[in-house]
Amino acid sequence: MKESELIKLKYPIGNFEFSDKFIDLDKSNTYLQTIKSFPDKISLLIKENPRAIGWCYRPDGWNINQIVNHCIDSHTNAMLRIKWALTEDNPTIMPYKEKEWVSMEDADIVYLLESVQYLDLLHRRWCRILDSLDEDDLANTYFHPALEREFTIFEAMALYDWHCKHHYAHAQLCIESRGEYNT
Repeated sequence: MKESELIKLKYPIGNFEFSDKFIDLDKSNTYLQTIKSFPDKISLLIKENPRAIGWCYRPDGWNINQIVNHCIDSHTNAMLRIKWALTEDNPTIMPYKEKEWVSMEDADIVYLLESVQYLDLLHRRWCRILDSLDEDDLANTYFHPALEREFTIFEAMALYDWHCKHHYAHAQLCIESRGEYNT
């Protein structure tokens, strides 16, 4: 497979880009709506394509089950990072090893229904927090040591808007692959 084809599969909606200098409450509401709707969208995709849950979207890529479980791990961390940013002064967050986490026992494919339910409950709780934030809250920051920079909560919302769309596109590619990239 050509490198350009692999990049297109890795980043089907492109890389995350953020250049906003000012907090925009309309944009934060758009981000919130994407985050709110993600569990329902991924759940419907799984219900409509049950045979595809083990299919991968690219060589050495994740299958739908792994995508769901990665999103649980990532979005749990995101919610905690935002809570820290709301309760502490520019806290340093803790990165985690995504590939290792998604291969742990709790992410086994036999638990997919449970994982989808967990994702839904997680997003409900996370969105209650996000929905309550005002412009001052959105300006709060946390420090990401692996990336060596601060994130505002507003930028984190933009990142997780992208993250939901990014992994939903991966799940769609899993279905389109029809198992071509399974190992």
